[in-house]
Amino acid sequence: MIELGRILIVDDSAMMRTVVRKSLDMAKVKAREVVEAKNGLEAWKQLELRPFDIMFCDLNMPELTGDELIQRLMKDGKVLIPPIVIVSSEASMERVDCLKCDHIVGVLRKPFSPEKIVALFSEAAKLVRKEMVL
Repeated sequence: MIELGRILIVDDSAMMRTVVRKSLDMAKVKAREVVEAKNGLEAWKQLELRPFDIMFCDLNMPELTGDELIQRLMKDGKVLIPPIVIVSSEASMERVDCLKCDHIVGVLRKPFSPEKIVALFSEAAKLVRKEMVL
């Protein structure tokens, strides 16, 4: 079992947020708090309030895209940037590469199987646990 403090799931699809949450359960990830945001603006507000151990973030969202959220985090300097797993239907890695963000620890392409998120999270968790937010 992997124990974390806080996880942020950012996706405009309620179904995809549920899939990520259930996949984390399958990966035996226990978090003190799992927070969901339906767009980058909601996520930004959550990140301003408190730090997170990891963020699962879609790129294509209304109001503030995942790209814009990550760029804002990098420019802000005040908000702690958690390790980020990109969860997107984006076929090209160019968009992710253009972000040039060292905090991106993995990419899950939609649709994905729960097994893929389990494998990816197991790898990402090794990095996350080194700098856990409690």
